[in-house]
Amino acid sequence: AAALAFAGAAQAPAAMPSAAAPERVAAGGIATYAWVDTWGNAPWRLTAGRYGHAADIAVAPDGTAFVLDRRHQAVHVLAPDARARAVFRLAAPDDGRTWTARRIDAGPDGDVYVLSSAPDDGRYVSTVARLAPDGRVRARFGADLDYNDVAVGPDGRIYLTRAQSATAATPPPRERPPPTKGGVDVLDASGRRSATLDDRPLFFPVGVDVGPDGTVYVVNRLPNPGGSDPGPVPTPLPSWRPTGPRAPADAPAPVAGVVVYAADHAYRHTVPFNAADDVAAASDGAFVARNVEVFALGDTAALWAGPAGQVHAPGANAVLHLAAAPDGRLLASAAHCHAQGVLVFDPPVAPAAPRLVGALDRPELEGPAHPQRVAIAARGPVLLQGRFTRTWDAATGVWTYRTGTTTDQPQAVQRWSPAGAPTAQLGVCSGLATVWATDVSTAWWARDVAADGHDVYTVDPGLVERRPDDGFPAWTVMPATLDVAGAAAAGEASRLAAADADAGRVAVLDTGAGVVHVLSRDGGLSRRWTYHDDPGADAPGVPVDIALEGDTVFLADAGRGRVWVYALDGTPRGAWPVHDAPVALAAGPDGDVFVLGRRWGLRYDATGALGALWRLPDVAAVGLDIDVGDDGRVFVPWVDAVPAPEPTDPPLRVLRRAGIWVFAPVAALPMADVAPPPGACLALPDKTASPRVVPLGDTVEVRLAVAGRCPDRRGRAQVMLVVDTSRSMNGDSSLDRARDGVLALLGRVDPASTDVGLATFADDAVLEAPLGRDLPWIARRVAALAGWGDSRLAAGLDAARVELTGPRRDPDATALIVVATDGDYKGSIAAAVADVRAAGIAVHVLVFPGRGYARERAASLALVLGAPDAVVVDPDAAALAVLAARLGDARPEPGLFETVSVRDALPANMRYVPGSAAPPARYDPEDHALTWVLGATDAATGVDLRYRLEPLAVGTWPTNVEATATYRDALGHAGRLTFPVPEVKVWDRASLTRRAFLPSATGGACLRPAVPLDVVLVLDASDSMNEPAGGGTTKLAAARSAAAGFIDLLTLGPDRAAVVAFNRVARSMTGLTADRASLAAGLAAVATSPGTRIDAGLEAAEALVAAQGRPGARAVVVVLTDGLQAGDVPAATVLDRADRLKAAGARVYPIGLGPTIDRDLMRAVASAPGDFLESPTTADLARAFSAVRDRLACLAP
Repeated sequence: AAALAFAGAAQAPAAMPSAAAPERVAAGGIATYAWVDTWGNAPWRLTAGRYGHAADIAVAPDGTAFVLDRRHQAVHVLAPDARARAVFRLAAPDDGRTWTARRIDAGPDGDVYVLSSAPDDGRYVSTVARLAPDGRVRARFGADLDYNDVAVGPDGRIYLTRAQSATAATPPPRERPPPTKGGVDVLDASGRRSATLDDRPLFFPVGVDVGPDGTVYVVNRLPNPGGSDPGPVPTPLPSWRPTGPRAPADAPAPVAGVVVYAADHAYRHTVPFNAADDVAAASDGAFVARNVEVFALGDTAALWAGPAGQVHAPGANAVLHLAAAPDGRLLASAAHCHAQGVLVFDPPVAPAAPRLVGALDRPELEGPAHPQRVAIAARGPVLLQGRFTRTWDAATGVWTYRTGTTTDQPQAVQRWSPAGAPTAQLGVCSGLATVWATDVSTAWWARDVAADGHDVYTVDPGLVERRPDDGFPAWTVMPATLDVAGAAAAGEASRLAAADADAGRVAVLDTGAGVVHVLSRDGGLSRRWTYHDDPGADAPGVPVDIALEGDTVFLADAGRGRVWVYALDGTPRGAWPVHDAPVALAAGPDGDVFVLGRRWGLRYDATGALGALWRLPDVAAVGLDIDVGDDGRVFVPWVDAVPAPEPTDPPLRVLRRAGIWVFAPVAALPMADVAPPPGACLALPDKTASPRVVPLGDTVEVRLAVAGRCPDRRGRAQVMLVVDTSRSMNGDSSLDRARDGVLALLGRVDPASTDVGLATFADDAVLEAPLGRDLPWIARRVAALAGWGDSRLAAGLDAARVELTGPRRDPDATALIVVATDGDYKGSIAAAVADVRAAGIAVHVLVFPGRGYARERAASLALVLGAPDAVVVDPDAAALAVLAARLGDARPEPGLFETVSVRDALPANMRYVPGSAAPPARYDPEDHALTWVLGATDAATGVDLRYRLEPLAVGTWPTNVEATATYRDALGHAGRLTFPVPEVKVWDRASLTRRAFLPSATGGACLRPAVPLDVVLVLDASDSMNEPAGGGTTKLAAARSAAAGFIDLLTLGPDRAAVVAFNRVARSMTGLTADRASLAAGLAAVATSPGTRIDAGLEAAEALVAAQGRPGARAVVVVLTDGLQAGDVPAATVLDRADRLKAAGARVYPIGLGPTIDRDLMRAVASAPGDFLESPTTADLARAFSAVRDRLACLAP
C-alpha cells in the first residue's frame, strides 16, 4: 500500500459544507472558499480484473479463463464472458532465487500450468507449477534450461519452448553467445521429458500451442546481426502482411514463422510470418499475434489492428498473447500502454471489433503518487499523473516514490469518484521509450488532461488523443499537421502545452507555434489562430494555461499577471489583471474563471471582477492545476517533492506527499466589502471560538486572525538565454527538456519589466534573438532549435555578454545569463566567466542531464561560477519558479499592513472577561465592543488577537455582532475585511441528573467530576480504513469526524487530548495538548498503511501518558479499530499492553467499528466489560464516542 502521508499542513480541513453551487456575492464584495478535504493516500489493493501486466492468457475446457499478471505475480480467474471472478497470488519456490512467472496455459482437466524463470549463476533456469483453479499447488517440476512458453496438449503432455540448445551452457554475461539452435521439449504429466522437437525447421522457438486434435504450432524466429528476424519485410502500419511461400515438406529449412507438427510430432509445414509474438490453436486452425495485430494463420491481412503505442522488441514484453476458447471465440491478453485487459473476439473474423474487458493497474491505482493536472469529467475528476519510480523501502516498510529524469512507471489518467476515491485509470502512451522501460524522455510525457462529458483528452508536446472510455483512443491527431481554410500555419516549431474541452470542442495551447488549435470532437481542425500577431500590440507573452467555456477562450499569462479573453475564432475580447500570478486557470460551469496562483485561489466573473479569494493551505507544497465541478467544489492537485537524500546520477526527487486539495464555497457574509485592486496586498480574515460546546458559567476563547501576502516588488531586468545546441543534447531528449525549461521560464517573464534575448552555442555561438520584449517570437525560436556540432560553452557566454553590454544595454536593469545545457561542454570557460563577472552579470545554469551524466560536472560548473546555488540539475517547476523570480528582479515584500484597526462588537448575551484581550484592546462597555489599533504588521506574523467571553444564556449563540478590520496595506492600498461569525453551544449543568449512567436503560447522565482528563485517542490507520463508509465518505473520514466531535465535548484547558495512529507501526500525531487546532491538524494528518498493530497503538498511548500525563489528571485511552490484530503478533501482546495501561491507572475504552472485529479481545482490553463499545457502522461512531464521554462524567475522582 502507498504511504504518501499527508502531514505538516498549515491547518486542518474545515468541515464539509453542503455541495451547493456557490452563490454570487453582492456587487463589490468578495467571499471565500473553505479547504474541506485532501484526497490522497489511497492504498493499492490487488483486485480481480485490474491488471498490472496482462502477460498471457489461457482458457480451460469449461470456458474459464486465466490471465497471468506478470507485474503482480498473480493469476486472474475470469468467467467465460471474461468478467473477473477472483485473483490469487503465485507462490514461488522457496529456494533463495528470484522467480518470475512468464507464461500460462490450462490443461484438459482445468488445472493451470505456470512457467516461471529465475537467474542462477549467470544463466536462467525454469520451473513449471501445476495449480488447481483456485491457485493451490498440485505439483512443481523444474529444469536447468531457460524456457519461454508452455502449452498443454489434450492428452496432458506439456510442451516447453526454448531458444537455446538443450545441452549448450549459458555464456557469461557481456559475452555475445554464438547462435545456438533451440527446440521444444515435451514432458509427460509427471514432468519427465518424453520427446524433443529440435529438427531442422526450428531455430529459435518462442511460442507454442496445441490444438484440440493434438496439432502443435510453434512460433519460430531466426537470428541476424541486428537482433531481429529476417524474412518478409512488413507492410506499413497498421498491418504487416505475412508473405512468402510455404516451406516444402522435403526441404524444411528454418523459416521465420509458425511451424506446424502433427499430433505424433511429424513435421507438416511452416507458415512464413515475420516477428510473430504468439500463436493460439483452435479447432479449425490457428491465430497469430504480432505487436498490436491479430491474424488468422495463413491470411495476408490482419483481422484486427490496434493502436501502435510505443514500439516493443519482438518477443520482449509482447503486447498481445492469444488463447482460443472451446466455443470458437478468441481471447487475447492485452498489455498495452493505453489499456490492459482481455480482448474478446466473438467471432474472430475480419473485420473484427473486439471488446476490451478489464482495467489498467500500472502504475498501481493508488495515491495519487505524482498528480499533475486535473479535469472534471461526467463521472468525477480525472487526474493526470507524472511518471515516477516506485520502490519498496524495507527499512521503513513503506513504498517510496521518486521522480526525475529516469523513471520506470508509465503515465496514466486516474478517475476519481466524487467522494474522493480512485476508481479506474487510462494508460497514456507518453515518452519515447517503451512503456516497460526506464524513460528519460521527460519532454515527451503528457502535459495536460481535459474532459468534456464522458470524453477525456490527453495532450503531449505533439499529439492530442480522445478517450471516450477506459480503453483505446477514439483518435490521435497532430494538430500542427492539420489544415483548415483560413487557419494560420503552425510551422515546425509546434509545442503543445495545455488544453481544455467544452461543448464538443477542444482548445489546445501551442506555445511553440504561438497559436491556439481548436479541434472538433471527431478530431478535425475547426480553427487555428495566433494569440500574438503584432509585437508592438498589447498581447500575451507566453501563456501557461488555457480554458474554454462555450465560445470563449481564456489564456493565463503568468508573466504579465493577466487573463486574456478571445472568441472561439481568435477575436480578442480584452484582458484583465489578476491578483496573483496565474499558474493555471479553469472555466466554471457558470462562466466564472478560477485562477490558481502561487499562494492563492481566486474566482473572477467574466468581466474580471474578483468574486472570491482563498489561501492555499500548505506553503511547502506546490499547487499545479485547478478545475471546478458542477457542484461548486474546486480541485487543486499538489505535490511536495524534495531532493533525494542519497546522491544519484542524474539526481532524483522524493515525492514526500501528494494529493488533491478540495475547496468548497462558504455560505457566509462576504469577507471584504470591496475587492482589493490588482497589485494590492491580499489578506484573509478568520475567527474561531473554542470550545464550541461549553457549560453555562465557563468561558470561551475567541481568536481573530488575518493572514496575507503582498506582491513582490519588481525591478528592471535584462536576460540572455543561452541554449546548448551541440550534438550531445540530442541524447536522452536533453534538448527537448531544455526547450521545455526555457519555455517555462518565458511563461513567467513580464515583458513590461524584462528584456529577453536568445543565443545558442555548438561549434560556435549564434545570436538568435537580440534583447527585446517579443516573448512569443523567442519561444518559437526556442521550439525550433536543433542540435548539431561541438559544445563550446565559452563562446555562448561571450555572445551573451556582448549583447548585455552592447547598445541595447539598460544601465538601470539587472543583467543575467541563463544557460541551458546537458553539462557536457568542451574547453575551459574560466576566462569567459571572468569577463561575465567583471561586467556585473550573474550567471545561472540549468542542467538537463542524460543517463551518462555525472554529478561532478555540476560541482565543477558551480566552482567555476563561484556560486554553489547557480547550478540547478534537472529543475522541476518549483526550481524554475524561483529562477523566474530572479529573472524578473523580484524582491519579496515582507510587510502586510502599514496600519490596521480591528473592531469586534459583542452580543448582549456574552460577557467580556476583563483583561483577557491579548494584545490589550480598548473595551467600550457602552458599545459592548473591543477595538485594537495596530501599527506596521509583517506578513510572516499577520494579525493574531485573542480574548475570552462568558456566555450568559443556554442555547446556540454567535460570538459577535460584527467584527471588521480596516487597514492600509504595506503598498499603500486601503481596504476593509469582515470576519466570519463563529457560534458556540451552551448547556446548563443544572439540567443534568445525578443518577448513574445506564446506557442500555436510560438516557440519563452524570455530573462531571472536578478531575481534569488526559485523553489519548488511538485510531486505526490500516488500509481497510480507506474503504467506503456510505454517504460519500470513508471509514477514516468518519472516524476523524467522530473523534473531532468527541474533542469538542471535552473542556479543553482543564482537559487535554492526544492523537495516536497505528497500522503496522504507531505514530503520535500530537502530544497531550489543549490546543484544538493542533488536535485538528493531528487528526487530518492520519494516513493509512498496511497492518493492524493494536498493541503498537496501546504502547504509544502508554508512552504518552507516562511522559506527559499530569499527577492530578485522570488518564483515559480510547482505541478505535475496524479489524483484527495483525496475525504475526499474538493477541497476548495486545492484552499485555492493555494491562500495563490499566495498571498505571488509565481507563481504556475500545470501540469496534464494523463486523470484522475480535470482540472477545476488545472486551479483555477494556477496563470493564461495559467499557467496550460496538459501532456496527460509521453512522454509529458519533454515538459511541458520545457514550465514552458520558461514561467519563460518571467516573469517580
